[in-house]
Amino acid sequence: MTTNEGTTVNPVTGGPAGDGKGNKGGPSPFGPIGVRGNPKQTYSPWLVVRYAPGDIGDRPVAPGTVFWESPDVWVVSSLGVNQPVPGEANHVYARVTNYGLQQANGTVVKFWWVNPSLAISEADANLIGIAFVNIPSLRTVVVPCPDPWIPVEENGGHECLLAEAYVPGLDPLTDPMDPVTDRHVGQKNEQLVTVSAGQLFHVGLTAANLSPLAQAATIEVHPVVADTLPGLIAGRFAESHELRPPIRAGVSVALDEPRGERLFLPPSRLFARRLLDAGLPGETGDGFCQAPQAAHTVDLAAWESMTVELRGLVPATARAGDTFLLRVLERLGTVVIGGYTVAVVIA
Repeated sequence: MTTNEGTTVNPVTGGPAGDGKGNKGGPSPFGPIGVRGNPKQTYSPWLVVRYAPGDIGDRPVAPGTVFWESPDVWVVSSLGVNQPVPGEANHVYARVTNYGLQQANGTVVKFWWVNPSLAISEADANLIGIAFVNIPSLRTVVVPCPDPWIPVEENGGHECLLAEAYVPGLDPLTDPMDPVTDRHVGQKNEQLVTVSAGQLFHVGLTAANLSPLAQAATIEVHPVVADTLPGLIAGRFAESHELRPPIRAGVSVALDEPRGERLFLPPSRLFARRLLDAGLPGETGDGFCQAPQAAHTVDLAAWESMTVELRGLVPATARAGDTFLLRVLERLGTVVIGGYTVAVVIA
């Protein structure tokens, strides 16, 4: 696979694969491609934008899987990796792997941004730019968006990002905007927050009822405890050796419903299909069947959306270098229709 530095790396082992002329390449600055199991190989292009490390393109993903933290979509700004700066030109990248046995000539890579949202539909997305690239068989290419992305001031630069990579005709999109069912789509709904011990932080998110029936939407906050640094933090602070992984869920959180205008979105074929194809009731997976730290339920009309605010308070005893991770998700009934991840670093 080829990194953004022109390095060619074996997509299975992550080690140098050479350039076919006896020259060896160095490691990718964004880490090797790791896989679990045997990738599907066809005698045509077979492209994947991963939803998580180890993803080899099996779709649909299991119900309740965290599909909005793609390691293959990122932004670089004057502040570094994955820290968008509003009002200035930011540069977006997508990493695309071709597991097929035929070169993917004329691959189309589309880059999109969306307001911070728990559920993203095709009606919300704003096109940043379109790139065209050839991806050799069994290789990965890091593709830069040809057009800069200038985040809007209103959201503080914390929009969601999506990338779609496909070959028209040979390996087309099957479900645009939907990483749950389409291996061509990668979604990054993540925000990095840097605060001091004892400090409050606020994150505004859009919740929506993307269905033709009035129903209650439930927003939940799940703290994540892990013994390794989350990818968003590790990528942003790659040169720091003083960070500690989120080994405890120490942030106090609450969900508020600020007063504001409720909006109506155009009908979404994407979510109508996802709800029809949803798994069995209660089949949530990935630990989301556990009780959340905070939850808020709101009644929404068909296609209605509203803003929900996540408030967090970092403990006064936190030390510089401590990290915390919160996953906010939205359910319609038992179906998880979207999520947003907030990574907190104590300065």
